[in-house]
Amino acid sequence: MSRLGITLDRLLRPGLGLLVLDEYADEEARRRGLPPSALPTLAEHALRSPLAGRRLGGVLLSERHLGSLTAPVASHAALPFIGLRIGVGADDSANDEAVRAAQQAGVDFVELRSNRRPGQFPRGDTHVAVEPIAAAAAAAQAAGLVPVLSAAMPGLDASTIGVTRAITVNALTALFAAAADRGVDLSRVVVRTNLVAPGRRAQGAASSADEVARFTVDTLDEAVPTAVPAVWFMSSGRSLATVCKELEAVTALAAVRGDARHLGYAMGRALVEPALDGMVTGGLARGHQRLSASCDALHRALLPALAGR
Repeated sequence: MSRLGITLDRLLRPGLGLLVLDEYADEEARRRGLPPSALPTLAEHALRSPLAGRRLGGVLLSERHLGSLTAPVASHAALPFIGLRIGVGADDSANDEAVRAAQQAGVDFVELRSNRRPGQFPRGDTHVAVEPIAAAAAAAQAAGLVPVLSAAMPGLDASTIGVTRAITVNALTALFAAAADRGVDLSRVVVRTNLVAPGRRAQGAASSADEVARFTVDTLDEAVPTAVPAVWFMSSGRSLATVCKELEAVTALAAVRGDARHLGYAMGRALVEPALDGMVTGGLARGHQRLSASCDALHRALLPALAGR
């Protein structure tokens, strides 16, 4: 089996997800007065603990955090756990170079992201710059890396759940069409996207977990090709408790509909904030304890039948 195939096989084990350490995590650490080393230290500890491979399938890092790890990536575990975020742009050659640099760094997967804010793209176009992502995905697969295609909602806090669904469907549909045009093997990619929920300041914003599940699963059915083996959900600025309820409803509905696609999590806020609060009150051990508890909660939401294993 190829390196890319092995990585997919190990990453897509039931009930696992990713801890995302990015610019948001940096800001939260600074806000709590923690040193710059706090986040890579937490990642190191998680990767070397029983949490890795049981509840946590990997860590997705920014380039700065990858460079802060104190040991070579390959020494962390027998499983592929390390991913690198690559912000892609319009220059194909620069994107190719970023993919080569990731390969040389020893990571196993790359998240490819190129969001545009409202006003930065023509009316009727998507908020995700799909062509650069598709080109980088093809380069990643050629390098033996799993491409994680990221489509996060833009900052539309007043959007209704219907608007969120329409924006997400448009972005994902365009993204996979562009990937197919570039010759990307859709059976060897992962998509990272938002649960379909209303914006925080939308009129009548409160939606039940069942409603979020219905809109989310409908979106996946419409916009994500059946060849794509996995979807990882973001927390999108919402609390761990809220996300867990929604994920439990999503997985239950997907099971009823016979959808065998792997559903997982790749989250920043919902995992980072409890862990950092723990580090403030009780140091690294407390931070890791809080991270473990958060991962357990997400694991139970995704696979209740396996929660005791």
